[in-house]
Parts: sequence; C-alpha cells; structure tokens
Amino acid sequence: MFANNLLYKSALILIGKPLNVMNGNSIIPYFWVFFWALNTVNVTILFFINLNGKDRHRHYGFFTEDFAYTIGEWCTNLGCIFFLIYEKRWRALFLSFENFQYFGKTSTFKRIMKFGNVIAIIFLIYMTVGSLAYIVFVLVDENNCEQIYGSTRICGVINPTWWPFKNPPTLLVKRFLLVYQILSAIVTCNTFFVSLLIHQASNVIGDKADHLGHKFKQLCLISNEDDQFENFKLWVENHENTIRLCKKLNYVYIRTVGHVTLIGAATIAMLGYQLIKEEDYKYVVDISMSLLLVIVICRSGEIMTDKMTNIGVAVWLSNWTECNPKLKRWIPFILLRCQTKIEFDALPIGKANHALLLIIVKTSYSYLTLLRKTMNKNV
Repeated sequence: MFANNLLYKSALILIGKPLNVMNGNSIIPYFWVFFWALNTVNVTILFFINLNGKDRHRHYGFFTEDFAYTIGEWCTNLGCIFFLIYEKRWRALFLSFENFQYFGKTSTFKRIMKFGNVIAIIFLIYMTVGSLAYIVFVLVDENNCEQIYGSTRICGVINPTWWPFKNPPTLLVKRFLLVYQILSAIVTCNTFFVSLLIHQASNVIGDKADHLGHKFKQLCLISNEDDQFENFKLWVENHENTIRLCKKLNYVYIRTVGHVTLIGAATIAMLGYQLIKEEDYKYVVDISMSLLLVIVICRSGEIMTDKMTNIGVAVWLSNWTECNPKLKRWIPFILLRCQTKIEFDALPIGKANHALLLIIVKTSYSYLTLLRKTMNKNV
C-alpha cells in the first residue's frame, strides 16, 4: 500500500530523491537543488536592491511584492530541503501506519489512501495547467511590465527577477529564464505535496482512533474475564501506539513545514496589497495557494485532535458498566489519558487548528489595513 502512495512518490520525485520504495534508481537528478537555491537568491537580492535603491522606478508597491515573493520562496524551498533531510522519518511513519498486528486493517484505510492518490493526480494536473496558463499570462503582460519597471528587472517571467547588466536581456535569455522558473516552481510545489501528506496522515490516525473506539465497545461483550482483560491490554497498547504516531507526525511536520504558520499572515497580506494596488489577478493565484497551504495544515491538526479526543467519548458511551470489576478499575485512568489533548505545534507559539487559521486570516487583514494606510502616506 505504501509503495502505491502517489502523494509520497510525487514529493520524492520533485526533490530528486531515489524512490527506494520501488527501486534504487534515481528518477530526477540532484541538480534540481540548484533550481531552488538560485531562484531564492535571485529574489532575495532584488528585494534588498529595491529596499535600499534610489532609482526612479522604485516605489513602495514593489517593496511589498518583492518581500512577499522573497519569504514565499524561502518558505517553499526550506520545505523542500527539510523534507529531503527528514525523508527517512516520513517513510518510517507511513510504514508504521500499515502495522495492523493488534486489531487488523480498518475498513476505511484503503479508501483514505486512494483519496490521497486522487488528490495527488488533481494537484499534478493543476500544476501542469496552471504553469501553462501562467506562461501565457506573463507573456501577454510583458509589454506593460517593461513600461512600469524599465530596465531594473526582467519582464516576461514568473517571479520578479534581478537583471545586473546595463543592456536589457535578449528574447532568448527571457525565454530561458521563463522555462527555468517554471521548472523551479514545479520543484517547490513539493511543499504542497508535503502538506497534503500531513492531511493524509492525520486522516489515517483519525481512522485508527475511530477503530479504537469501536473495539472498546466490543470488549465488554467478551464473556471470559481473562480473555476480556487480555484484549483490554492489547487495546491499551494500540492506544499508546496511536499516540506515538501522533507525536511522530507532529515531529516531522514541525520540522518540515512548521514555518508556514509563522509567515503565512505576512505573505497573504502583502500579496493582497499588491492585488488591490495593481489590480493584477495573478496575485489571486499566489494568495489562494498560500492560504490553501495554511488551511490544509490547520485542518490536519484539527482532525487529529478531534479524533483522538473522541476515543474518550467512545469509552464513556460504551457499556463499560458491564465489564468485569478488574477492567472497570482502569476506566478512570483511560478517560484521564484520553483527556490529554494531542495537538500539532505551531510556530512561533500555539497549536495548529481551526482557531489558529482564524487568527492567521484576521492577522492578514490587519496587516493589509496597516499596509494600505502606511504605503498611501509614503507614495
């Protein structure tokens, strides 16, 4: 089942990692890493030039665009690099999901994995169609871009691009950079695949939690007291194993894409300011992707917390009063254990859930309001 996980395989391919789950051969060369690094460095240089520059083409709208693209590039590229570093832990986590030695495979496990594959196919199609649409858009908008920016940057490309030479770039150079940035953008989409992996993993954990609640209801139906208590010990062991899976998922999540919640509000606000100022609808795509990334992560944390908490509810609503006295003595400890919240951590503080999503959206609006007031005074 793990070898057929299209979300995981797509994330591996995009970072050029050998697909050891299938064979030992590398699918994509490791020079993809240079695409991430060069694109990020380029946007960062342009940001500092516009921040300190005094040329006649500079105005405050460019500052917000460059800063948004800079932190956005760093966010996605760091997600790729961290996934490359912690890939073995991701693999071990998904392999542990297939450990059904205690209660067997749940009825919805295959459906969850298949749904993840469908999402991966949809996102791959979106990447392809979106890239082609973006190419058409930037080519149509190329003349307008040159009138606004002059020779300070290259037009006809996806991201703002620094041009250090006095002579303007040739058409061949522009088209080369456009293709290069398309490939770079596809590689950095690995961060979105990782966020979808987190969502898939939280659903698998939720499925295990539901299964635990169902199994506890069946415990008290066992007539033999010794068999009943032995099955109860297996249930406790599986519950602790599920909690360990939650902690492992939180560990790899916070170290791979945990920084998304830290910079999400600022990125969305600055891109929103550019959308209002320039009325350029390419920023709608950027805003929607940034917001989608935050939504998926927060939703994943909410699913895991709710499902793990519901185990205690299932235990309380079960017919535990009919269990043997030896087992009933452990019920209060089980309920106390289930009341301990299992949550995703969020950077810099807090937990990744629906409440955090609302805070990020509200903060983005506050930043946007501040930007509009501040920038309008300085223009």
